[in-house]
Amino acid sequence: MSVRSLRGFERILPDASNWASVIIVDHPRDPQVALPPTPNTLYISVNDWRNLHRWLRSTWGVISYVRRAVESGVEVALGREQDRYRVLADADLRAPAP
Repeated sequence: MSVRSLRGFERILPDASNWASVIIVDHPRDPQVALPPTPNTLYISVNDWRNLHRWLRSTWGVISYVRRAVESGVEVALGREQDRYRVLADADLRAPAP
C-alpha cells in the first residue's frame, strides 16, 4: 500500500494485517474491569500505556511488548498492566540463556 503525506512524501507501507490491535481506554478513574478477550487485541488504560512507554523507553520496545502480551494469553484487569509486565519479566528471568 502506498500513502502520501500532506507534504507530498510518498511511502510504501508494510502489510499490517497481522499486527496486534491496541484499544486504549481513557477513563478518569482507571476502573479495574476485565474486558472480554478479543483475538489479537490488547486493552490498556491511558495510564498503563504511558507507563509502558516510560518502562520500555522505545517505540520498538512497546510494539514488541504488545505483540508478546497478546501472544502470551495472560489476561489482566484494565489498569493492571504492571501485573502482566511482571509475569512476562519473571518468565524472562527463568528462561535459559541463549
